[in-house]
Amino acid sequence: MKSVVDLFCGSGGTSCGFRAAGFTPVCAVDMDEAALETYKTNFPQTDCVRGDIKSTYIKNHLIENYSHVDCVIMCPPCQAFSKRNLTEDKEFDAKNELPFIAARLVAKMKPKSIFMEEVAQCETIAPKISKIFEKAGYEVQYTILYASDYEVPQRRKRFILIATSDEVEFTPPTPKPEISVKKALKIRPYPKYGPQVSEKVLQKILYLQKHGIRLIGGNCAVMDVSKPAPTIHTQSLSSSGPYTIKRGDKYYSLSTEEVARLQSYPSSFKFVGTDTAIRRQLGNSVPPMLAKHIAKGLRFVSFS
Repeated sequence: MKSVVDLFCGSGGTSCGFRAAGFTPVCAVDMDEAALETYKTNFPQTDCVRGDIKSTYIKNHLIENYSHVDCVIMCPPCQAFSKRNLTEDKEFDAKNELPFIAARLVAKMKPKSIFMEEVAQCETIAPKISKIFEKAGYEVQYTILYASDYEVPQRRKRFILIATSDEVEFTPPTPKPEISVKKALKIRPYPKYGPQVSEKVLQKILYLQKHGIRLIGGNCAVMDVSKPAPTIHTQSLSSSGPYTIKRGDKYYSLSTEEVARLQSYPSSFKFVGTDTAIRRQLGNSVPPMLAKHIAKGLRFVSFS
């Protein structure tokens, strides 16, 4: 059994991918109650802890019970680094401390390997994160990947960091052919359609698209279903738009089932909560297929 601990686990996208690659999630931590309920539903044997990793209790719990596991996943909230964050000086945004707090905690846990996924803008802090892990004896690799290259039907640009001990070798995954929105939504079982958008919303979407206008905090677009979807994030997932699919002469918003498919969740994965809570969970998710391909690149070396 290859064990993995998932910090900032959300609904469990990363754990889902690691499980598909042969890992067993043994502990998961998050502050979002609804997301953690979804996680518990899909990983009933995992020790799920609700709380802040800055708390002494959680730090001690992790160090005392889950040190030296095969991998620790750390994907702290990324809004502070996102282009959608309008803070003038992102260097000092309060949320920016979380990656460093998490890195120092994980270094104390001494796992065999570490996986970090964030928005691409986090590449700016990679040298500082690397220094924390290198000081603890790890070899660090980081890069920018597009999720669409790894069987995710979505062009999602992400920063990936892998830290490995002497017991682990990491081989970056080989890119795969892209999967279009149309192909993803044709995989059985077919996901339910989202609601038809109102004429008012449709005219706004078409106007913004025609003039190439992008709203701060979200996109307004009719999807080209022959290509991977644009980046899915929490502010683009209103049930009334703005991401829209044209079917015949009508336009439809995305259902939560369609969003889950475009995030590469298996159809067997169950989401818990209100429609709004589920859309937030989906927008914050690490695509499971991206996580799976990264996890498969971790090879554990036996010294026996």
